[in-house]
Amino acid sequence: MKQMSLAHSGFELVTKRTRTLGEKEGEYRVKPITAVGTASAKDPAKARLAELVEKLNDLFEGENLTDADKVSLFEHTTRKLTESSDLKRQAKANTQEQFAASPEFEKVLVDSLIHMMDNYSNMGQRILGDEKALAKFAQLLVKPVYEELRARA
Repeated sequence: MKQMSLAHSGFELVTKRTRTLGEKEGEYRVKPITAVGTASAKDPAKARLAELVEKLNDLFEGENLTDADKVSLFEHTTRKLTESSDLKRQAKANTQEQFAASPEFEKVLVDSLIHMMDNYSNMGQRILGDEKALAKFAQLLVKPVYEELRARA
């Protein structure tokens, strides 16, 4: 191993300023924290989700529902509506305002909600009425639930 030696070392004073607390020139004080948790969400996805939850809370005020219940209904309904070939055609051919005013949108929405209620009821009855189906469903859930809870810890 070769030996190394320090040949040069030093500091250079680039600018010398003398300031005392309370001087009028410039802003030299550190601003204090004024409140805890006042920062807004930086992630656009989190900001959209927070706004959605707030609107869903207003819509379902007084109901005994969790945020997950409300967001799940919203997301599932969105997916069902985007499956509609009629709505796909209308979205392609119209502005958002025209699309929203279409009577077809409300018809597909109501039909989707009815089918979702029926489907959830049928799936729930199937799982609860068959021990093997319940065990299989539980197996499917273990890993994602465990990982989500660990990530939150």
